[in-house]
Amino acid sequence: MEYNSLSLNNTLVSEDTILAKWKKDRYLVTKKFDKNKNYLYPFEDFPSQQYCPSGRSKNCCILCKVLSNISKDGEISDTIKLSEVTLKITRPKRELCFYEQIENSGFELWRANPGSYGHSDHISCMLENEINKSPIKTFFSFQWLGKCNDNLIVVNRVTNFKPKFDPETVLGIISQIIVICHFLKSFSYTHGDPCSKYIEYLEEPVAYIYEGVKVSSPVKISIKPSPHTAISFVNKEDKFIRISQQTAREKITPDYISKDNKYYVSEETYIEQVRKAGKPIIQGYNICGFIASLATDPEFRTSMFSCPKSSKIWNYLFENKEYPTDSVADFLYRKGIKFDSLQESLSILK
Repeated sequence: MEYNSLSLNNTLVSEDTILAKWKKDRYLVTKKFDKNKNYLYPFEDFPSQQYCPSGRSKNCCILCKVLSNISKDGEISDTIKLSEVTLKITRPKRELCFYEQIENSGFELWRANPGSYGHSDHISCMLENEINKSPIKTFFSFQWLGKCNDNLIVVNRVTNFKPKFDPETVLGIISQIIVICHFLKSFSYTHGDPCSKYIEYLEEPVAYIYEGVKVSSPVKISIKPSPHTAISFVNKEDKFIRISQQTAREKITPDYISKDNKYYVSEETYIEQVRKAGKPIIQGYNICGFIASLATDPEFRTSMFSCPKSSKIWNYLFENKEYPTDSVADFLYRKGIKFDSLQESLSILK
């Protein structure tokens, strides 16, 4: 394994070299499906130590050493503040995911073992690699992971920033949601839980052009994958591959509703309601779920309806200014979703 190389370990001493190595690790994860195997372990090349004397000393395993080097005081705390980003260390008490190839006609279906950790982080690496090839400006939470004493340690970027939902910011957020979802439709992207809890904000302006749409916003957003996110792509052997969590269905719950600063989740998911009604599952539910969930915030909703362009998008998606008052799932089920909502919403932004 590369992390057993003494020369490599001796170079991972500064913030720049460590962040660069983590970025390379995330890129290499995306190449795992180019191998012909029945089982795949996306994080098999990340550091893993079965025995570490203290678990917190820089003189122990490579994972602890790297985290100590990137921490200013040399101590591995739950939060590490770097020059430009803040990192959060978590220790999930779960098995690290692997993928099993499921027999399917016409394409390869790979599913992560149920109850495991890491599927959404693997999807994040895949999306980061693809979005970085586009003009879209966003950021990604997942940074790195490894095992110390066989215990999983995960490093994520955190922002802890919530913007003021004025009309300009709301239009910028909606624009970024539409553009990101439109780009990801090429990968048959299914978020699995499109609601506001998976949207993160960075206090940093963005400005770029995507397919003729000028995206400008005082804040940058990130759409985090959920444990139920699934994507498709074609590997080097021109095989069509679908990767997802191993469940009976791709669960979708865009129904986090704020009531008196508390959150409620309906028992029945939106996907279950749609299937009962015999309606098709289409790409549009991603943007509809995210925007409808955000619209439960009174400040966001007021600014959205006061902006002609964002109001026009809402009225196209949902036909009138009615908004969720109880359950986003019930609302989306009742209103339905249009087949061309992604393309038409993108056209409204032009």
